[in-house]
Amino acid sequence: AVRLREQLRDIDTVARLGGDEFIILLPGLQQPSDADNIATKLLNCFAAPFQAGEHEFFISASIGTSLYPKDGCDVATLIKNADAAMYRSKAKGRNRVESYTRDLTAQA
Repeated sequence: AVRLREQLRDIDTVARLGGDEFIILLPGLQQPSDADNIATKLLNCFAAPFQAGEHEFFISASIGTSLYPKDGCDVATLIKNADAAMYRSKAKGRNRVESYTRDLTAQA
């Protein structure tokens, strides 16, 4: 979570959902591309390995985004839609960003 926090603004919120899943709230974005740019920045922060004692660990990340109000008007819907986008990211090979689209809900 420290690496995530270092990439974000003071007004952003990082919370662990469980296991290896985090949710990040990015208030005040002006364009949908702003979310993609921040998500790409987050992916890049995992490019360097983590050091633990004498061991190096390489981390991959799969990121799904959803935008208020386009992709949902309540927290539960936004999380569900971001989760669907994240699973599409994993299915496409990890270490990538996918944005929610309505076809993901239709496939479910």
